[in-house]
Amino acid sequence: MRRLFKVRVLWMMDNQPGVVKELLEKGDLGELERQVDNKIYQAHQYKTRLQKADQGLSDPEAEDEAVRAVLAPAREWGQNPPIHPLSDQDRERVLKRLEDRADLQEKREDQEQ
Repeated sequence: MRRLFKVRVLWMMDNQPGVVKELLEKGDLGELERQVDNKIYQAHQYKTRLQKADQGLSDPEAEDEAVRAVLAPAREWGQNPPIHPLSDQDRERVLKRLEDRADLQEKREDQEQ
């Protein structure tokens, strides 16, 4: 699984478990992928802005900042964790299904070439 994709999925499991659980139960992990891909796009835009602003950030530094700001922001002070965390079993199911979907997509792309 792509690194930035996994960072965002893990963040969502920790911070938005209800969203992840609902999509898992509906069998709509495609929507989860779309949400994650959208955030990755926003992170890339943020990274590009940081580099264009000539803040002297290297590519890895700008990417790390984009991860902290967009993909996996820290909880604000006083913000409570979710009341109903995602179970370990559900976390494993989500990761396994997403990995299976990524493998299938990779095989399709290989066949098209």
